[in-house]
Amino acid sequence: MDTDASLVERVTAAHDDLSPAGRRVAEFIANHPAQAAVASSAEIGSLTGTSDATVVRTVKQLGYRGMPDLKRNLSTFLAQHNPRTTLATRIDRVRDEPGEVLGLALADAAAIVEEVPRRISGTAFRAAVDLLHGAPGILAVGFGPAAALAEYAALELTRIGHRAVAATTSGFRFADAIVALRPGEVVLLFAPLLHVQEIDALLAHTRRLEAPTILVSEVLGARLAGEVTVVLPLPSSRHRLVSGIAGAAAVIDALLLGVATVAPQPALETWELLNRLRAQIVGHPVDVTMRPAIQDGAP
Repeated sequence: MDTDASLVERVTAAHDDLSPAGRRVAEFIANHPAQAAVASSAEIGSLTGTSDATVVRTVKQLGYRGMPDLKRNLSTFLAQHNPRTTLATRIDRVRDEPGEVLGLALADAAAIVEEVPRRISGTAFRAAVDLLHGAPGILAVGFGPAAALAEYAALELTRIGHRAVAATTSGFRFADAIVALRPGEVVLLFAPLLHVQEIDALLAHTRRLEAPTILVSEVLGARLAGEVTVVLPLPSSRHRLVSGIAGAAAVIDALLLGVATVAPQPALETWELLNRLRAQIVGHPVDVTMRPAIQDGAP
């Protein structure tokens, strides 16, 4: 086991077999891997209100040989998630064949997309479609590279007749982005890798409002499963030449098609209206070639 995803999956799988104290230890390690990687068992015990012995016992119940084994795995995970390390690894992989980068990268992207249906169950996907279809409003959330996913999802949901906006700001300005959220509205959260504090603030807010949340993530699904309504787990992009955004984009397109299929007439009518508005704005239909017509024999 050398990935955070495996750690969280083990914590989830062992949940029922752990004592209440053991669960506190396991959840602390899963939620604070950087702190757990440098803390002693006694320090973790103090932070979780348990004992040194409970920490060691819990670590072994999770499948590690002991604290040193846990620390090595956590350190490896943290190093591999460093953006510089990720880039360096990718460069090393293609250094001797730069002319083949396109083919190698596309092969990795195809492998990620191919794995999506094995990671996301039909039940979870249908639940997400039903939530989006029935939502009075949708807030798509993403930070950093995932901001583009949120903006794309909000734009395309609007184009098939749904009220959707994107929230991509971080820091205290994120409060402005979520303050208008209303009970019953659905949050579509893209969080491929990082568990930032904005996510905690968002989920606390959605719980107060009883607003359903759909999480699309590579590694946070098991960790946040109890705090969201539906989890759509993405394939890991670890050791790939491309990010997991390829898989996330495929999931978005599948969700859009699923939502449109539930109620095709409103989706088609919205596109018809959109095309009419576009034509009014630019002075002619835009669903034809934009190349100017050749006049007076000009080339």
